[in-house]
Amino acid sequence: MDNEDAMDLIRTQRDLNSKPGTEYIYSNSNYILLTEVVQRVSGQDFSDFAKSMFEDLDMPSTAFRTNYMAVIPHKASPYGQWNGWKKYPTITETHGDGGLFTTLEDQLYWEQMIQLNDGKYLSTELIKESQQPMEYDYGYGLEFGEYKGEKYHYHNGSTGAYNATFMRFPSKNLSVVVMANSGSVPTYYLAAQIVDEILRLEVPNKTYPSGPKEIQAEIPQQELVGSYIGGGSGGNIINIREREGTLYREIYQRTPAPLTQEDGALYTYISNEAELRMAFTKDATGVSGFKIYLSTQPVSSYEKLPSADMDMGYKQSLNGSFFNDETQTTISIEHANGNKFIITKNGRERKGELIYKDILRMNAYEIRVERDEEDNIIGLNVDNDRIRKVKFIKVPK
Repeated sequence: MDNEDAMDLIRTQRDLNSKPGTEYIYSNSNYILLTEVVQRVSGQDFSDFAKSMFEDLDMPSTAFRTNYMAVIPHKASPYGQWNGWKKYPTITETHGDGGLFTTLEDQLYWEQMIQLNDGKYLSTELIKESQQPMEYDYGYGLEFGEYKGEKYHYHNGSTGAYNATFMRFPSKNLSVVVMANSGSVPTYYLAAQIVDEILRLEVPNKTYPSGPKEIQAEIPQQELVGSYIGGGSGGNIINIREREGTLYREIYQRTPAPLTQEDGALYTYISNEAELRMAFTKDATGVSGFKIYLSTQPVSSYEKLPSADMDMGYKQSLNGSFFNDETQTTISIEHANGNKFIITKNGRERKGELIYKDILRMNAYEIRVERDEEDNIIGLNVDNDRIRKVKFIKVPK
């Protein structure tokens, strides 16, 4: 697969993830599009343009790979621990979003050019502009944040078994670069350890409320049972279930946590050393939600969803096949037992779970059932992190 294959896929996309200017989402596709811009403006193939630029910058070992079979002198082969040590077959030729082969020496040289910014190779104004965030703490291939109270620029990513991290602290004239050819090596963790050894930063002692100022009176347990959503309609769902007189907090792919009543409508996790608390709230219409308190994190709020009837007949009604013509992909859903489903994608069976009415999870995928005005199932909306609102149409039996 090369950039033209990626462009073919991009061209078939019909809908946007969100209205322009309303949300930031990291996008590899935009970097593929940027290679097209460079080619049309420069009149050169992007990889040739980039290679010439890196040579002018005295970075001779840095170039984008355009042929996965090409012999690269001294290349470190990618591998990892997946049921035994295995070599990773890197057979794609996409570049712009990745595919850059380089050396630690070249990367440290690049960091010196950026931080010194003496105008020797690149315009000082160009470098200065490139090091600023545009919005949402993201800039031109840079992320911006704080590490233990110190402002820094960074990026962390991987392609196959290759992964790399850099952490740049402009006020300290320090850059740390870690690159690995094994998916089993945590480059960000190693980079952070190096920064800790060099800078000896003190961790800011920031604390958050560990509980509510006022605790509501006791609410019957049965009224607390239900589904709750955090962060709006697309947020995480937590289910509160009752088994043998004990309440349990259930989150997809997490071990159910039993709850114990601390006081009134305030609950904690049994054997909870971190002292995480859940404070339920009730108004005139009934239980409205809860807030999660933990001294090491901001308070998070969850709203109770309407109760939903999900009997056996409903669950079996979700069975069917669905097709997306943008990606030529078919998803089949088959009820297994309880809230468990078998979801087949591209011929491969995976385990799925119904977490609320018309919402299923399959690993990182969230699958929402779409219905018409008469409540008939007409399709699916599929999300997976940066993949949003991919529509699948129900295939007639």
